[in-house]
Amino acid sequence: MSRRNLIIVIALLIAFGLGVGAGVLGLLWSTGGLETESAPIAQVAPTLSLDNPPPTQPSTALDAINSRLDTISGQLDALSTAVSAGGAAAMETQPTPAPATDASADTRALFRISQDESEVRFLIDEILAGNPNTVVAATNSVAGDIIIDLSNPAQSQVGQIAINARTFLTDNEFRDDSIRGRILRTDEFEFITFAPTALQGLPDAPVAPGETIEFQIVGDLTVKDVTLPITFDASVTLVDDGRIEGTARAQTRYPDFGITIRTPPIVSGVSEDLILELDFVALAVTE
Repeated sequence: MSRRNLIIVIALLIAFGLGVGAGVLGLLWSTGGLETESAPIAQVAPTLSLDNPPPTQPSTALDAINSRLDTISGQLDALSTAVSAGGAAAMETQPTPAPATDASADTRALFRISQDESEVRFLIDEILAGNPNTVVAATNSVAGDIIIDLSNPAQSQVGQIAINARTFLTDNEFRDDSIRGRILRTDEFEFITFAPTALQGLPDAPVAPGETIEFQIVGDLTVKDVTLPITFDASVTLVDDGRIEGTARAQTRYPDFGITIRTPPIVSGVSEDLILELDFVALAVTE
């Protein structure tokens, strides 16, 4: 075989090898599934309503009972004093009680997450080409409602939060395809949901514009077909009567949700820890 022919054969083998490698890499990162949303996320997330009474927390119910018992006890003491001081005549001289205030007046306000001003992210650490790297996937396709009780924040509510997993984007389109297709299987499981079950650490004192409340949101996170409990550390600021701004952050492990991440050869050391973050703006809703 001549030298020229040998060079041609070697070149063809190299090209074939590169083609196979590119094909394997492309197959690994592609087959991304649907990118389009089946419905606007605002139509998917259940909404809260001020027409429904606020949930009664056990501690709040006990406080209400104790307060009622104290009121009855005070009335009995006043009656006993009036009788001892001269019966009906003494009772007639008692001052007229002030009109009762409406303790049941609703001081709640409903806020709805604004997609245009909000963002959901998940973060995963990896080693990319020998260097530490943090993969950040983000979307503004998020919806949910919040009810804040301005006079008693402990009675506030957070409704179910819904996220469209098809809309997550990173800095790499091949990675995006892999997230949709192989990792989250968004053709079948389009939405990620978080259903709060308890709010912990909320104050009882009234909240005023400009104040920030820090608390925890306990709930159930559903990814694909797996639901697990998770707790978010949250911070919410009442900017004014028509706007609130907040953040929420939690850490979990994606293998617990049955998620496996296959990586190309240049990626190694992928962490199993998953950071979830939400930066949101919610605007007042007039019903």
